[in-house]
Amino acid sequence: MIELLAVFAIMSITAGIGFVSLVTYSRSQTLTQTASDLKQAIETSRFNALSSVRPPSPACASSDQLKSYTVSFCYNSNPKCQGSDTQGTLIPPGTSYLIRVQCGSNDVLISSKKFPNGITYGTPSSGSGCQDLTFNANTAVPSKNISTCKINLILFNSVNNHLELTISQEGYVTTQ
Repeated sequence: MIELLAVFAIMSITAGIGFVSLVTYSRSQTLTQTASDLKQAIETSRFNALSSVRPPSPACASSDQLKSYTVSFCYNSNPKCQGSDTQGTLIPPGTSYLIRVQCGSNDVLISSKKFPNGITYGTPSSGSGCQDLTFNANTAVPSKNISTCKINLILFNSVNNHLELTISQEGYVTTQ
């Protein structure tokens, strides 16, 4: 009987450690995927600006000239993030980003993405953060004269669980 209790105790401890490891791994993968999605959104906006890809109507009328694509990071009370997203849902501060296109004099929201629960923006380790990253049509170079722009994503307010995206002067994105 004592042997059975010892076996169950060992199995319980092993299962508990395995469960904690699984939860930690799952959370880190969520952070990695969120950073990957944000990187892809930035690179797609840059590509669309460089290639002069016009979003479908009604965002850009055929008579309007494509001017730029902008990725807005919704933190620090970014004024472009006030209001509702494409589905009419209120944009929560600190947990989302928007993609806008400027055609003629129209600045139209074409996409929005909310981060998974527990992921928010953090303070960049060095350099400057940015609220908006605008890629001009045909050049795809960010319109601001920046040396680098850093976006820090953190998981559950943890110092150890974070990823930083760095956007270069040319608009290239790296993850650290």
